Amino acid sequence: MKRKLEKVIFIILIIQTMILGNFIFIGKNIVEAISEETVQSTTTNCKNVELSAYFKTEEGKYSTQKDLHLNQIEKLYIKVEVKKEGYFEGFLSLENSNVDLKNTILSDKVEKIEGNKIKLKQIRAGEIIEIPVEIVLQRKTQIPLSFFNAQIQVKIEGTYQGNVQNNIEVTGSVNVNVKWYSKNKSAVLEGEVITNKTYYLNEIEKTVLQMSLYTGLTEQDYAIKSTDVKIQVPCKEKIEKIEVIGIDTNLPITEKNYQFDKETGILEISLFNEETGENVIWQNKLDQILLNIQYQEKVEIKSATLDISEQLELYDTTKLEKNLQLSLEEEKEGLSTYKIQNTEAQIYNGRLLAGEEKDFQRNSIINLNDTQILHSFEFIEKQDKYRIGKKEENANSTYLQTKITKQELDFVLGEKGILRILNQNKEVIIEITKQTVAENGELIITYPENIKEIIIQIENPEQRGKLELRHIKRLQEDKRNIEIQQADALIQRIQNYDKYEEENVLEIIQAKETISTQINKKELTALELNENIEMRVIFLTNNDEQKLFKNPKIEIQFPAEIEEINVKSIHLLNEEELKIVSAGMLNTENGKKLQIQLEGEQSYHREELQNANISIAADIKISTEIGNVERQIITKLTNSNQEEVQEILPIQICTLENILALNNMKELGLESNGIQQEQEITLKSETAIEQTSVDIA
Repeated sequence: MKRKLEKVIFIILIIQTMILGNFIFIGKNIVEAISEETVQSTTTNCKNVELSAYFKTEEGKYSTQKDLHLNQIEKLYIKVEVKKEGYFEGFLSLENSNVDLKNTILSDKVEKIEGNKIKLKQIRAGEIIEIPVEIVLQRKTQIPLSFFNAQIQVKIEGTYQGNVQNNIEVTGSVNVNVKWYSKNKSAVLEGEVITNKTYYLNEIEKTVLQMSLYTGLTEQDYAIKSTDVKIQVPCKEKIEKIEVIGIDTNLPITEKNYQFDKETGILEISLFNEETGENVIWQNKLDQILLNIQYQEKVEIKSATLDISEQLELYDTTKLEKNLQLSLEEEKEGLSTYKIQNTEAQIYNGRLLAGEEKDFQRNSIINLNDTQILHSFEFIEKQDKYRIGKKEENANSTYLQTKITKQELDFVLGEKGILRILNQNKEVIIEITKQTVAENGELIITYPENIKEIIIQIENPEQRGKLELRHIKRLQEDKRNIEIQQADALIQRIQNYDKYEEENVLEIIQAKETISTQINKKELTALELNENIEMRVIFLTNNDEQKLFKNPKIEIQFPAEIEEINVKSIHLLNEEELKIVSAGMLNTENGKKLQIQLEGEQSYHREELQNANISIAADIKISTEIGNVERQIITKLTNSNQEEVQEILPIQICTLENILALNNMKELGLESNGIQQEQEITLKSETAIEQTSVDIA
């Protein structure tokens, strides 16, 4: 009888403790809710799934609207709650908005971000998940005038699985508002004199003055209503003709856009961004304008200065002004100009460090500013070089292919013009005329092997204009090459007929070892044995930002509160080149540590496969003296070069009996598709030694 009474009292005490714990937990939530500004939530069409979205102010308050400057990256918070029972799987998306989502994942409940769509991992009953995402202004060419002040619709779609009702299709949405403004509106007016020489034209000496102007807004961060540029031209009484040509402009330039007043000597250029339907053009680049001024005879202009003024009117009624002076003292001959453009701001050397090929694109843009004075042009694209500190070394960079738009080429060459591409020995690779056949509007030049330098010759072009040569190039180095291990940039130079050089720098970023850790159950209970816990260590190697692995060693430090770890199996997935050679469990001052040694060296021929990962299945026993605490599993990986990378995985140790345990590896998005093997290794412990079967898949 006494024993029964003691048992009843013990049960009552447990129940009281649990009720008190839940009461404190609920009370804490009530206090937190009162301290925050209320944000509207939507129940969706499923009463057990709620959605809300908001911004946070600097004071920590919530708001459904925010003013942001145009180049700002802002966090939008989306809250999803699953009530009572079951779980939800699905997507979030941003609709009808003027923003783009950055693909930076800031929540462990997000599986991936593609475009403006967010794929969620499984959200379980009782979870209130706050998902931060980064938004930036969506840049378009055609915009309505209301574009900078728009509503963002946050939508949720997916499936709810309950204990009674299954496969409920969930939909719902909430709205937030963003008003974009320009933080520092300022006008751009830049110019360069490219020609101020005297040439023989039809056997008469005539002075030619050419300049290139760049106009617009700093960072192009608002829609321009009108642009007005005024230029005081020297020796006005001797001018024979003036041309204004749009080299690269947002709006087309015709003779209607400029006029010259012979009395004052002022050339005025006016551009109007008129509405087309409900849209205007948002100038996402500066306007590049070529001015060609030809005099009747030889004139002395070297002592003159060009006075240029600009006035911009924006669609928010702002008016901006800018002035510029250009000296004509230095004689220049720039009847052609050119520049090299990178299609990516930087490249990573991951492939190169592994001795693999790395393809990249560089564009050569040639502007022929006058085809009446000079009838032939030559450009030498020199061999790429690595920059290593203050010195340079030759890079093993070769040309694979060049593409040229046929329409662009035909306009410049006309009926009689010729474009040739030669190798470094001045042997012709290809000769192109208007009769050369194109593929889908493009001329495609494929190079023989080992072409590291090319010469571009243009003869008898009929029109001034722009030619863009889009080069695909290939880098490949011996992985033992010290230059690629130390290089911080790839440099290319172009030299023209008067020996002037243009330089382009492409930054090289060192790749790093990268891993990720995941676990199928982040809440471990101290009340019972945690069975079938699966943890994965993922070798991230599917892009150039990440180094490959050679003979890596893994150490997983578990928290001291874990009393026992019974490792059932260790599987190596999606991997053919590495293999596990040993694994051992050690007791340390900070808790148990699992060590895994692998051998082998990865290569990039496996890029179509998923990232290699190690799956560890175990039963875990937690000390019963522990309450509700948060702890960490720390994974350290050491590569063959002794570089280390560390990943921290937070876990929750709970005493609550109603903890929801979902051992569902589907939410991790990991599946095996490798070659199956079997391997016996010994898992060593200070207290016991046992044989563990390790399946390598």
